[in-house]
Amino acid sequence: MQSNNLKLKILNFALLFFVFSFTLYVSLVEAATIDFAVLGEPTVGKTVSVTILIKPAGESINAVEGTLDWPERQLELTEVKEDQSLVSIWIRPPRLATDGDGRLPFAGIIPGGYAEPAGELFSLVFRARSAGLAPITFSAARALINDGEGTAASLEIKNLLLEIKPARGKRFLAPVLFFFGLGIILIIILCRFVFSRSYR
Repeated sequence: MQSNNLKLKILNFALLFFVFSFTLYVSLVEAATIDFAVLGEPTVGKTVSVTILIKPAGESINAVEGTLDWPERQLELTEVKEDQSLVSIWIRPPRLATDGDGRLPFAGIIPGGYAEPAGELFSLVFRARSAGLAPITFSAARALINDGEGTAASLEIKNLLLEIKPARGKRFLAPVLFFFGLGIILIIILCRFVFSRSYR
């Protein structure tokens, strides 16, 4: 009797574990994703293009909204590009907000839905102001499924951390000056040594 109860408990545990694992797997696989693609090397004084992408992962997405944030002391927004966007109706076009440090809200509709592997929402062109790590993050984001009921899609957000490098001229200027100065000092010492020997 005890043996049967033990077998039943093991069977129930295995069933629960299978259901939990399958549910977790399905939720991970079907989650739509908002991601970034970077074009260019982030360097002080130069521009870098950051494209915001949506990957529906099997769902049909017909609406997106969110807010992007970044440190303006490191990144200056110079241009917003929407010409390649899959969004055809902007309820709130992606524009730099005037209230705060690097904030860009947006909201748009995709009539008929979008279910391809990946599509562009819009692109941002930044000019790097200072070196260091510059996070570009979503403080809020949402996507709706094309089911006629406004159902929110399961959404995974992948934030971006840009590593901005110093300008090449500034990066190599200090070592060049150091070795140049060292060379001058050595020449002076050598000349004094030669002249001192010639007067003996």
